[in-house]
Amino acid sequence: MVGGTSVCACIRSGRLSMPEPRPAGPILDALGVTFDLDDHDHVTDALVIAKTVDASTGEHGVVIGQTAVTDWVTQLGLLAVAQRLVDGAEIGEGD
Repeated sequence: MVGGTSVCACIRSGRLSMPEPRPAGPILDALGVTFDLDDHDHVTDALVIAKTVDASTGEHGVVIGQTAVTDWVTQLGLLAVAQRLVDGAEIGEGD
């Protein structure tokens, strides 16, 4: 956690940078990102990974942002489960 705000990092051409954070909500809304949530579901942590393109150079990058309360253990867990979901694995309570 950095100063109680979300943590953000960007990798472009193998270089890590820490750009000025911007709210992810409007960006994700504009991209049409949604979650399949039931009425009783409450989101407690978030980890957002996005592909970027520098408009001036065309260079591609990856940016990651997370909620201020997300610790590294939760971050790694979210990444691992997300990878399993992308791979088509079924995730159950015992996993």
